[in-house]
Amino acid sequence: MNKKRPIFTINLTPEAYKEHVEYKHMINSQISYGKYNNCESFGSKLAGHAVRLAGAVHFLQHEEPWNEPIDASAMKGGIAIAEFFAEQARSVFDHERVESLKIAKKILNKIIKKRIRPYFSLRDAHRKVGSGRYTVNQISLGLDMLESHHYIASYTDLANKTTFIVNPNIFNGFGY
Repeated sequence: MNKKRPIFTINLTPEAYKEHVEYKHMINSQISYGKYNNCESFGSKLAGHAVRLAGAVHFLQHEEPWNEPIDASAMKGGIAIAEFFAEQARSVFDHERVESLKIAKKILNKIIKKRIRPYFSLRDAHRKVGSGRYTVNQISLGLDMLESHHYIASYTDLANKTTFIVNPNIFNGFGY
């Protein structure tokens, strides 16, 4: 009943090891330059995660993966997956982005409840969402996020005044 499972050690090929070391150096330099500003501890573990993910890729590529070392292609696959997760972590830990998302949701709620006209200025949005709570810059970041997701569009007239136009499809659930 107490049957022990075998434990296998899978090594890296020299090429895969080189990929891992280069990735580790790249991550360390990115940490020192501030790319992982709010999630340094995540970044410091990323190279190790990439190796484990390379192992998962290796297991998907081979019938008996314990009989051969992890090659450079599996390592590159592990690095690509790790980079995907790194981008997700950077966006989650980016406090400015999280705050922009909260403000964008508030602006969108005001638009849907028709408390903001189908066209409005930055000043209108600032007044409706909370001139006492948020700065104009914070409101601008929220509007930028809404515009990047096509909830609104902006145009600047000849007098250099920006107007935001609400996408009419938000009222019917984007049913184009």
